[in-house]
Amino acid sequence: HVEEGFIAVHAGINFSHDKPLAAHRDLIWIRDWYDNIDYEWLQNRKIIHGHTPQTRQEIEAQFEDFETKQILNIDCGAFISKSKNHGLGHLCAFDITNNRLYFQENIDTNCEH
Repeated sequence: HVEEGFIAVHAGINFSHDKPLAAHRDLIWIRDWYDNIDYEWLQNRKIIHGHTPQTRQEIEAQFEDFETKQILNIDCGAFISKSKNHGLGHLCAFDITNNRLYFQENIDTNCEH
């Protein structure tokens, strides 16, 4: 999804393609793509993505550099409720209007993970 100043994708963007947003498989499955960001193509847009769970602490640290690095992974492993003590097991949302992160703990008591 492309919104003014933002690109939201499930996994990430593969900048080795001539048309990065046309590489549909990569938008859903790519991992480890941060070293290949084409900032000239990206310009002033910021990428919001998930697919690779990281802790709340890692998300908050990445958010501190969001203005310069233009990348924000908001996957906080919401399905991993048994790992809440390790910073996972939260749903994370980013409010593009107010430039804020929100976290909601997974309260499912029957979660397998």
